[in-house]
Amino acid sequence: MKIPYIIAYCIFSCLFLNEGFALDTHLLRALDAELKNRGNYMKTKENRIDSLKHLFSDTMSVRSKFLLYGQIYDEYATYRFDSAMNYVMKKEKLALRLDDDYYRLDADLDYISLLSTAGLIKEAMDKLESIDRSKITADLLLKYYETSEWAYQKARIYVNDSVFFPEYFDINMAYVDSVYMHLPVNSLRYKTYEGYILKTNSEYAKAEKVLLEVYRQLEVSTRLYAIVTYYLASLYKITENNEKFEEFIIKSAISDQVCALKENLSLQTLAFYLYQEKPDEVERAYQYIQISMDDAKFFNNRVRAVQIGYKLPVIISTYKTKNDLEKRKLKLSIFIVLVLLLLTIVFLMYIFKQMKLLNKNSEELGFLNHQLYEINERLKDANKTKEKYVGFFIGLCSSYVDQMNKYRKIVSRKILANQVDDLLNQTRSPEKTDVLLSEFMQNFDRAFLKLYPTFIEEMNALLDDDQQITLKKEEILNSELRIYALIRLGIQDNSKIASFMRYSVQTVYNKRTKLRNKAKGNREDFESNVMKIGI
Repeated sequence: MKIPYIIAYCIFSCLFLNEGFALDTHLLRALDAELKNRGNYMKTKENRIDSLKHLFSDTMSVRSKFLLYGQIYDEYATYRFDSAMNYVMKKEKLALRLDDDYYRLDADLDYISLLSTAGLIKEAMDKLESIDRSKITADLLLKYYETSEWAYQKARIYVNDSVFFPEYFDINMAYVDSVYMHLPVNSLRYKTYEGYILKTNSEYAKAEKVLLEVYRQLEVSTRLYAIVTYYLASLYKITENNEKFEEFIIKSAISDQVCALKENLSLQTLAFYLYQEKPDEVERAYQYIQISMDDAKFFNNRVRAVQIGYKLPVIISTYKTKNDLEKRKLKLSIFIVLVLLLLTIVFLMYIFKQMKLLNKNSEELGFLNHQLYEINERLKDANKTKEKYVGFFIGLCSSYVDQMNKYRKIVSRKILANQVDDLLNQTRSPEKTDVLLSEFMQNFDRAFLKLYPTFIEEMNALLDDDQQITLKKEEILNSELRIYALIRLGIQDNSKIASFMRYSVQTVYNKRTKLRNKAKGNREDFESNVMKIGI
């Protein structure tokens, strides 16, 4: 499962060589991809551990079991403290059975190393001091120096003060020198220690040369790769080469994920760097420090938990500040949108007003237009219905403009033909107004039912079963339904409804009351239920 990610990483590395500084983002994306895949790497490691456990058999010798316990411990040593401790204890028991100083010392050194890793410094030091140096054989001397170096390294990191730190540092470096002298000359680990010692002695150019030579020979899937890239990152940090620091600390963090190392430092170092130097990356820093804390808890690593505990609050605080800023920006954006929406509504109102002015010669048409405008403004679901309203309104206005134009031509012809009396008789007749009103009501009914296609069915659902409304042939809405259609649009006042429908106020009241008396249940709730139609 990890091969595609390693290939992707290598591609990113090649791009970095060609693109230089611009690759920081690419490497961060590569790291993010590995973090998303960390579950697969953990599964691979656990499968490898399970395969080792399956090697046990009843016929195995005690020494073979001891060695196999050691292999399983090595897998758990940087992965899970409790499991690693379990296999150290098993090694201790077998060492007692073997009654051999070599095996007892080997188990004790693993025990000390694990205690140091987990931050149990006092326990580790007590155990280290209890070892009889005279019983250390040549084949365990290197492991003894490595364990001692590791224990004092963790001790100085853990105390991090001006009293004990210098003492632990000096002892730690003494053991570093001892490890270096006992490693095979020119081996990769030998060169790694050489570079580390040169870096510690401030010989940065020489240290860089040695460590880069080792780095070029390592695979990303090895723990030594993670260590060397971390040493290089710390070197570049000291020499203030931030571009190179970013490159190698990210590569070290990638290797930690590929190797499924829970005892790691690179990711939290990167998180704090992003927090300090890259304000725009505070969200990523927050994610990285949280993952580092999760790793420390997973391993049960007290040292890392203490280190992260110092850094986590400030990163969380900055992250929260950024989130608060983003929320303020969002609120400002919403406010601006609302202002623009208000301006749009005002602009639409102005357009409607201009359209009304075009028809000011017809007092009746202007009133009807005003009524339609008020109905449109009172619609609750404006986003859903505005296009239908505008289309209906424009079509109706166009129709009335055409009729007014036709009427103007008739008036003009009558005057030119000196048919003034005939023209006067036509204006006195209500027939044309009645035709226009009837046509308007039909248009209104159709438009309303387009907006509320289930209006008639929902009205009948509010009435008693024996009081259902049945429309006549070719009737779209009857007068009672039309009154409640206006109420549904928000026109509650009887005088306005009467003016709209050319009824008396008393007639509107009677029809309104008559239909309300046919309602199911509580009649006081009838009109409020009508207002819920179509919602």
